[in-house]
Amino acid sequence: MTGGEGGDILLLMRNFRCAALAAASLVFAAIPASAQSSIEELRPVTNWNLDYAEDSCGLSRNFGSADAPVTLLMRQYAPGAPLALTVVGRRTMRANLDAEVHFGPGDNGNARLMTAIELQLENGLNGVQAQTYAPSDNPVGADASAQWIAVSGVFDGDIRLETGSLQPAFNALEECQYSLLEYWGLDAEAHRSLQQRANMRTGDEWVGTALLRMPDSAANAARNSTQWMLFFVGADGDITACRALSPNTFEQFATHFCAMAVERGSAIPAVSAQGEAIASVLSFGLDVRTSAEPFYTDN
Repeated sequence: MTGGEGGDILLLMRNFRCAALAAASLVFAAIPASAQSSIEELRPVTNWNLDYAEDSCGLSRNFGSADAPVTLLMRQYAPGAPLALTVVGRRTMRANLDAEVHFGPGDNGNARLMTAIELQLENGLNGVQAQTYAPSDNPVGADASAQWIAVSGVFDGDIRLETGSLQPAFNALEECQYSLLEYWGLDAEAHRSLQQRANMRTGDEWVGTALLRMPDSAANAARNSTQWMLFFVGADGDITACRALSPNTFEQFATHFCAMAVERGSAIPAVSAQGEAIASVLSFGLDVRTSAEPFYTDN
């Protein structure tokens, strides 16, 4: 079935098993007009498919040809969490990965430097997985208002996925996130109109303490990377539970860090439209540097 402009949203359970081969820088930016003529334009050959999983929500769609499609997968592991973007196909990879992904044409040249991992999937599929910010909360944000997603520096030839408006797809992703909150036992309806999301307190000492107490084997495995955690934050601000946000987080690092988070951690609770603190979740990215002083960022 061929997807039309924007595409219908269908339900599909899809599982990508992959092996990471190499890392490279990833830039999200506007494509110069002079470079657009050399890009292969791929139209959709399926509708958007929405995957309701127990730990995440995923959107996928095939482009190009039905017999040898390029698949786009966007997965989000919690509301406000980074978006894991995967593009795979039976295509020859560049010798040196230098990935760029562009949401166009409405990003106004805003560049975002991220990390990309080259993938080798089953059945001869190759591609790239990137981590970018969550879809904009603003309905006319650069991501949601985009009409295409271009991928360069990954395959031998650069491609542009003619998605049509991404707004319906991201609306469906958002609804899936509310279902995820309900599945986790949280007040999904209250989260539709929060005054304030759960957030980290600036300069929390327990974060640095958790790193200092980290076993060398766990700390060294995660060194010079960003490790993403998911905190469950009570109405009183206590962190009641913690786990790795996604499969890309080092399991040993997450186990030790989460133990400290539940023992000593706290955060600023979410606040409902009525001004009441409520239980919520918080995605937390910890940049593990070579120094003992941590640098961290949250959503």
